[in-house]
Amino acid sequence: MNYEVVFRAAKALKEYEKNSISVAINLTTNGTLLTTERCRELAPYIDMMQVTLDGPKDVHDQRRPYRDGKGTYDDIVDNLETAIEYCKNIIVMTIVDGHNAPFIPELLRQLSDRGMHNKLAVGFSHTCLSQSAVVAGGCSGTVDLEIFRTITQLYTVAAQLGYSISKAFIRGPCLRSSANRFAVDEHLNVHKCPADLYGAHPDATINEAGRLDILRSNWYESVAFEPPCVASCIYGPICYGGCKWQAGGSTKRECHKEWLDLFIVDAIHTYVISHYEKKLQNHQV
Repeated sequence: MNYEVVFRAAKALKEYEKNSISVAINLTTNGTLLTTERCRELAPYIDMMQVTLDGPKDVHDQRRPYRDGKGTYDDIVDNLETAIEYCKNIIVMTIVDGHNAPFIPELLRQLSDRGMHNKLAVGFSHTCLSQSAVVAGGCSGTVDLEIFRTITQLYTVAAQLGYSISKAFIRGPCLRSSANRFAVDEHLNVHKCPADLYGAHPDATINEAGRLDILRSNWYESVAFEPPCVASCIYGPICYGGCKWQAGGSTKRECHKEWLDLFIVDAIHTYVISHYEKKLQNHQV
């Protein structure tokens, strides 16, 4: 909504590439304000763009209307058609639950009918608890395995329609585990995790000299803590204890073993179809 700040920030950050610093800028947007002019202007600076669609028109408009009640689906899809002509690496993200899951294949077919299937990536995620509930008790174990089954099936449908999909089976390591990853708000308050932005207690701040002042031991706990399961679990390298925010704390873990046991083979198979099936067919020929 504050487009000028977004554009100036992206342009300024890309300047660091002149000093041989790698910069990747990802923009998450609902897509309603993604006009042709803005797509053209942002294209040189944005490396990946995520746009949310929660189903075909009737479903999405009910879940994500404008303040006046008007649906947003038509505007978003029209803007997507423009965006894919200018911007690279656009992913449509859908939040999946028991209500909209049956309608998502229709969304994929609608976008495919408009010729977007070979120009977009798609991703699916489950809903979690509220932030306060997560902090109190963690998200692990609260998601029905049936949702993970549904998401795996949706990735299969997407791959068969020609969409690019992500490695959804890789669940970590959490960005809190990295010493050099953090989130900064417009007041230069710094949090180890973007999910904590605008919380009452920032983990650090950037001072007037441009240096990072670490304020809480939570910063070091996040980086230093290694879940005991990492060394013993077969999924340690692709999970690393999962998301620490969803686990409910810097020294807690979010275990995905149960659903990985059930669905990882199908998930990897679908990823291969999405990215390599045509290459494999050409190689066989």
